[in-house]
Amino acid sequence: MGITDRALSPSDFRANFITVYSNPGVGKTTLAAQLGQKNVFLTDETGVGVLSNWPELESRSHKRVFKFQGLNDFKEIVDDIEKGVLECDNLVIDTFTGIHNMKLLQLLKDRKVSDLLKLDHTTRQNLPMLDQRDYGLSGNMWTPVIQGLNAWGGNITLLCHLRLPDPNRPKVGDATQPDLPAKVMQLVNKYSNVVAYMQRDDKGNRTLITQGNSRLIAKSQINMPDKVSDKEFVKVITEWRSK
Repeated sequence: MGITDRALSPSDFRANFITVYSNPGVGKTTLAAQLGQKNVFLTDETGVGVLSNWPELESRSHKRVFKFQGLNDFKEIVDDIEKGVLECDNLVIDTFTGIHNMKLLQLLKDRKVSDLLKLDHTTRQNLPMLDQRDYGLSGNMWTPVIQGLNAWGGNITLLCHLRLPDPNRPKVGDATQPDLPAKVMQLVNKYSNVVAYMQRDDKGNRTLITQGNSRLIAKSQINMPDKVSDKEFVKVITEWRSK
């Protein structure tokens, strides 16, 4: 197969995918809610509590929150949006890290986990009951989900936690990056128009880094400065999505 046979078609990239990652509590959910007026949240167990106690979100013109139960949730939400049952201009996955871990726990409960790709160290710390050989979850599980969302073509905001350094391997895996297994991160990076790392200083000011290097994962396929405030980020993304 030649290089021209492997060229990506325009249909490979349809949805407006934005991925934002940070430490917990920095303000990912607040930022995501500002990217739409009719937000639909698919959230993990932690996100349910955060969203239910967040008065700022109530000021948005519209919101619907669904707790993740299984992979079919993604298809059901998109189907309802296309049928007009749900109004949505911004589908927020909050957090993709948490939902990934919830799916792993479901597989463990159903005894469906086998020897697959090793999970990263942060997930291992969160799931200490796992046997060494069961630290795996293939990125193949998420391929039809991400591709299905992309085919839908709507506005999608993926929120992820920051991957923590591994104290047992100080020279390995300490780059600033989302807390996702390698295969899943490759999939997210492929379809994301923007991958941004968000941080907050001592004064509460939030900034997003949109260009990466060997020590930090970030990218932007739209016209945006390498480092922007949260307000400027919202403005740029909103204008880009409205085109």
